[in-house]
Amino acid sequence: MEQLVRRASDLLGQTFGNGPQVVSAAPGRVNLIGEHTDYNEGYVLPCAIDRWTVAAVRPSTDRVWRVVSDAYPGEVVEIPLEASCDPQGPQWSRYIQGVLVWWLRQRGELPGAAVALTSNVPVGGGLSSSAALEVAIATALEGLTGQRLDPVQKALACQWAEHQYAGVPCGLMDQLTAVVGEADCAVLIDCRTNRFRPVPFDTQRYAIVVMDSGVRHELAQGEYAARRQDCQEAAAILSRSHPHVWTLRDVTITMLEEHRDQLGERLLRRARHVVTENHRTATAAAALVSGDYELLGQLMVESQSSLAGDYEVSCEELDLLVDSALGGGALGARLTGGGFGGSAIALVPAAQVGDLIATVQRDAKQQLGREIRVERVRPSGGATLIAAPHL
Repeated sequence: MEQLVRRASDLLGQTFGNGPQVVSAAPGRVNLIGEHTDYNEGYVLPCAIDRWTVAAVRPSTDRVWRVVSDAYPGEVVEIPLEASCDPQGPQWSRYIQGVLVWWLRQRGELPGAAVALTSNVPVGGGLSSSAALEVAIATALEGLTGQRLDPVQKALACQWAEHQYAGVPCGLMDQLTAVVGEADCAVLIDCRTNRFRPVPFDTQRYAIVVMDSGVRHELAQGEYAARRQDCQEAAAILSRSHPHVWTLRDVTITMLEEHRDQLGERLLRRARHVVTENHRTATAAAALVSGDYELLGQLMVESQSSLAGDYEVSCEELDLLVDSALGGGALGARLTGGGFGGSAIALVPAAQVGDLIATVQRDAKQQLGREIRVERVRPSGGATLIAAPHL
């Protein structure tokens, strides 16, 4: 993270003439298991990772945020501090605008600011670069104003920004993980109550390897929203006979089989994934607690099969990476994030990380005709506020 902080501070000074008063950082995440369950009020088991988005901020005297990112060299985006402002500017800056608008509406006035961003969370790689950006900005606002948000409120603010200003109807998992992640732990989140608890992960004996397919997904372009709509339709159909059903969290496999005809094939498969994935996630958390990493790996494989078959969010490249990892000695492997591209993860004994990375890179080169990024990530702490080094 230190290198990212230096880069952001230098970029701020080079662009705007002064160094930062506040520096914040928020992590990306991988989801070990529990995919597309969060917006169905189910269970998820993510962990924050040691990949970060850093924001270096210096307040200004006007009512404009001027933002530069080293991902978009030479581009300075101006965001007016207006609580009623509609989404505007490049897509990446709308995540920032949404957080600012939420703060103006809910917490009061803000100073203008010059902002520089750096990140090693790959955009579109399934590691939640958007939540890392949102949470980094919200954390910077805490530093600028001296107002600390409750962790769940902070995550909800960032989720609102993504819904309203980026057009992605995401669940709360990504934002909450970026806020409350703990080193050497996964986080079991109940997405109905937003309660969470850390679950220790044995980083000495086991490792998480991220395999970036290189296929960039655009979840806002409809497929993610379509899956969410399918789940809502399935729950509504089931609620006619089972009034206690509010979301698919309340549904059992028996109920799905009883109402197969009313649901139809597509909605049945979508709902079946969510119902079985909730069970897998609760079982996976218990497996971590008991140290049964073989079972965790088996559950990850079952999750991938369900995501590819019933939920139809995998792709040829992700399937190839999962198969390669399992052939290379992984205990389990699956896509992570929304799917349609992005990354897959593998659970592997720590002593075999090097061999697995070499195997996956070789297979990708042979079968995809290109090199891909394959690297170990470690469960990390959540968002943090950093004093600028020169202050």
